[in-house]
Amino acid sequence: MDGSSRGNPGMAGVGGLIRDVSLEAELWGIRAGLQLVWQRQLAKIIVETDSLLSINLINEDPTTPHPLDPPDPIDALIDDCRSL
Repeated sequence: MDGSSRGNPGMAGVGGLIRDVSLEAELWGIRAGLQLVWQRQLAKIIVETDSLLSINLINEDPTTPHPLDPPDPIDALIDDCRSL
């Protein structure tokens, strides 16, 4: 993780890298980033991840059964990402 800013106060950014982690960790990371975006009221964002499954689960129709059926505890993470 690292952060940087241009001036104080000024524009700032943060980033990090987590490798070889589970689907749940990927979703927690995406959710944390989306929460920060929401708090900062940013409108146009790009989410980048190496987890195609995470992106597919977030983008799919919530009424469509997914590979994790029956319901799994990470369903709440997926729902949070969708709502943010």
